[in-house]
Amino acid sequence: MGTRKFMSVSTAGLVDFRSDKERTAAYAKATKKQAKAQTKLMEQQLRLQQAQAVPPPPQQLPAGWYPDQQQPGMVRWFDGHQWTAHVQPQQQ
Repeated sequence: MGTRKFMSVSTAGLVDFRSDKERTAAYAKATKKQAKAQTKLMEQQLRLQQAQAVPPPPQQLPAGWYPDQQQPGMVRWFDGHQWTAHVQPQQQ
């Protein structure tokens, strides 16, 4: 390996004295390093997106008659957004 360094230095780096296997190994190593960096960046971006994600709105009950919690035996009308003052006896 010392001779190769000497030859490369003596040619001012214009000639690459590495074998095909060495060049392939170096390329594979550099590519693997870039892939790991890209994966790490994508994971960071995903965590950021998940942290900034808006939670889905809570599920609302559909409009209808529901058992009244304040008056047992009665049902109260829910209009889909809020409870109303309309109550009636619960039908059996």
